[in-house]
Amino acid sequence: MRRYQVKRDGIAKLTGRLCPRIATKLEAIGLQAMDCVATYAGAQLFEVTAANNRQFVVDLDKKSCGCRQWQVTGIPCAHAFSAILYDCGNPEDYVDECYTVETYKKAYAPIIYPMPSEEQWVKTSHDKLEPPVARVAREDPRS
Repeated sequence: MRRYQVKRDGIAKLTGRLCPRIATKLEAIGLQAMDCVATYAGAQLFEVTAANNRQFVVDLDKKSCGCRQWQVTGIPCAHAFSAILYDCGNPEDYVDECYTVETYKKAYAPIIYPMPSEEQWVKTSHDKLEPPVARVAREDPRS
């Protein structure tokens, strides 16, 4: 319960669309994107050449890149970042929704109701529940 309250207090102070760690990661990716050259192919498709002369296909509509980093993390990779900037877009708009402050707030919005100590519980006439009897697995006759 304490952790939830600390998170709620901290989230109230956040500004911006993305959570702070993700915004920092996106800035670092932006620096890496300076080594990439994007070429528009049409229909939101780009061919991006990295510093090592490797080429990657970036599809902004599908939020995908040939390196697969964008699909795995939900954060645009350097190749995608380069294509987004070429398209005059905002890289923050291409980050998965799970990294937004709004989603973070929703995750910590539910209330965890306090519970009294065991001494304060209501006594019942029912028998005390015991854990199930543990069964011992038989050995495999094939081994």
